[in-house]
Amino acid sequence: MCPAVGPCSSVTDQLLCQARIDCHPVFGKCMNCPCPTAGCAIAFIGCADGEKAACNGMPSCHRTPPDCTSQNTTTAYVVSYAADCYEGCVPSSECGP
Repeated sequence: MCPAVGPCSSVTDQLLCQARIDCHPVFGKCMNCPCPTAGCAIAFIGCADGEKAACNGMPSCHRTPPDCTSQNTTTAYVVSYAADCYEGCVPSSECGP
């Protein structure tokens, strides 16, 4: 019998999140990174349900969309959605159909 696996939200390590087939990593602006200019680095902020992220959505929440721009990376990040609000930023390669 396989051991029980916890929810994606309980995973706090990016590599462990990426290793799971039922989760995808979520990123956001790095608040503690040394960053002298706008467009600061993007950092892992959590693990979310679903093998792929939902990158198309019409949120009904009253939150500001996340800023997924970064000058310090070669990865293009886009906004991802969860239910009726913003989830965070994900690499465009993590977007599902």
